Amino acid sequence: METIVTRNIPIQRFHAQARIAETVRRHSKMSEYLDVVTGDLVQQVSANIAMEDFQQEEEHVYPATWWDAVKARFAPRWFLRRWPARYVTVSITGRHIYPALLPVPGQDVITVYGMTIR
Repeated sequence: METIVTRNIPIQRFHAQARIAETVRRHSKMSEYLDVVTGDLVQQVSANIAMEDFQQEEEHVYPATWWDAVKARFAPRWFLRRWPARYVTVSITGRHIYPALLPVPGQDVITVYGMTIR
């Protein structure tokens, strides 16, 4: 004999929000289209803003899984020689973003002058 299991799943309102600074919004292009493959609504915002990469890149090493973390912390040496813990390396980079610096049409660089007073 088969048992039919039913569940009631509540309907909830989905809300997505993103804040875009006024200086970026004035120089941005917004588009929206329907993806015919998935049926999803895709919204895009693109803008040319001043940004530069950080000078340094950080690398962090983590155990690959929770089991590898348990092995690395609690397993005896003979066990780790037979079944070593695996690790993954994650590189983190970032960017400085300057949305208040307005782009000049036709230029791909903004020159910023600064002064340090000691």
